[in-house]
Amino acid sequence: MTTATLKSAYAQLGATETFSVNAPLKRARMELKTTDAAKELLSLAAALDGTDLTAFILNTAVEKARKVVAEHSAIMLSRDGQEALGRLLQSAPSKPTNAMRELMSLPDLKKA
Repeated sequence: MTTATLKSAYAQLGATETFSVNAPLKRARMELKTTDAAKELLSLAAALDGTDLTAFILNTAVEKARKVVAEHSAIMLSRDGQEALGRLLQSAPSKPTNAMRELMSLPDLKKA
């Protein structure tokens, strides 16, 4: 998709590229290689969304990254899993295994 085609698509959608003088200076740079077909598709999607290609890709990637991090930051348990965990926490502690003793003998990272 040529620049002229993109500008035409922007114009037909009533979208305009806007640049803010007050926007914070962005110092981190990323580059990627892709196929012509993928770039064309992303460019069209960005135009339909009323944004530029960089903002479209970055916003989509950041949204996905936040979702992935959130999914890996929490432990989800089913009702049965919650009940099993509750029973384990309420039961008398068992004698430490060799693996537990080895773990407890490791240095405390917070003090290092």
